[in-house]
Amino acid sequence: MDYILEYWSGNSGLPREPLTRTDGIPYQPANVKALDIDAQGWRIHEGDHWMLIAHDMNDALAMLRVAERHSRICFIGRNNQRPNRKNYIMTYFE
Repeated sequence: MDYILEYWSGNSGLPREPLTRTDGIPYQPANVKALDIDAQGWRIHEGDHWMLIAHDMNDALAMLRVAERHSRICFIGRNNQRPNRKNYIMTYFE
């Protein structure tokens, strides 16, 4: 299980060009919750939709604050077929 979430804010200096195809799942920010799932960590979810897993309560609250500012969790590379598939998936929020 991976507990990694990087969050960048501000201007990257890169040109702002829209992605031509997006792979995103919409959610209602007001319904996103953090739930302690004991030894597995903390689940960030909206209803039955698991969005993220956090290591501890502080990480869960930080992830929750990020998720509450957006309304879609999106992915690049989710359809890849590599043996180490998760190493080639990037998650971002819109």
